[in-house]
Amino acid sequence: MTEFLKIFMAVEVTVCFIPGLLLRYYPFQDKITPKQKKVLWGIYLAVILLNILFLMMALKSLETATGLIRLDILLIQIFLVLANLLVIQEFRKEHIYTFGVTSTCMYMLLSIASFFPKYFTGMSEIEQYLLGTAIQIGLSVLCYSIIRYLLKTTVIPFLQKGCREYWKYVWFIPLMLYVAMFMAIPMDEEIETIQMLCSRVFISVAVIIFSYVTAVGHKHLIEKEVLVEQLDNSREHY
Repeated sequence: MTEFLKIFMAVEVTVCFIPGLLLRYYPFQDKITPKQKKVLWGIYLAVILLNILFLMMALKSLETATGLIRLDILLIQIFLVLANLLVIQEFRKEHIYTFGVTSTCMYMLLSIASFFPKYFTGMSEIEQYLLGTAIQIGLSVLCYSIIRYLLKTTVIPFLQKGCREYWKYVWFIPLMLYVAMFMAIPMDEEIETIQMLCSRVFISVAVIIFSYVTAVGHKHLIEKEVLVEQLDNSREHY
């Protein structure tokens, strides 16, 4: 593997984390102080730069790159969510929930992007990798607003103190599904069949449906409780 290819892959893999990073930050941007923002973005920048250096030193060949990149995906996401948990401590369950939803969706896009270039058999391994990178960037751009809307619907309305009951059970489910999807395939193996790809897509769709339906259901419950309270107040007044 040439030095140019090492640098390119290190930068490309790290840059692909940025949409997920922005999505995890988005629900909490209005809930934190300017000092917390500076600390958080300083940590983000340090993790990104260190990750580029790590990949530049660790990447040796395309044969071993798959396992290394999958491990790197897991490690950098752990570091980023730990940064959120340490800096914004009042929303721990909310951060873990957001991490699970975002990571599941972004990992589904990565799986799709890495699977379809294999059908272009006339391409070299490097060309297939570049095609997969282009597909992943395109999918990230197309789906960014959709995932952002999902977080806007399922996280932001429930960041108030009166919504502790909402987070009591739902916070860990997207995380567990993401871990199940990530661990289903050994670290050094790629997605080889359409069945393996479909399993990841189905898990991701299940996370999206669960998140949305739970949020809508809880929102309706809150609205009903408010209405009942208003009716009780009206009865007392009359």
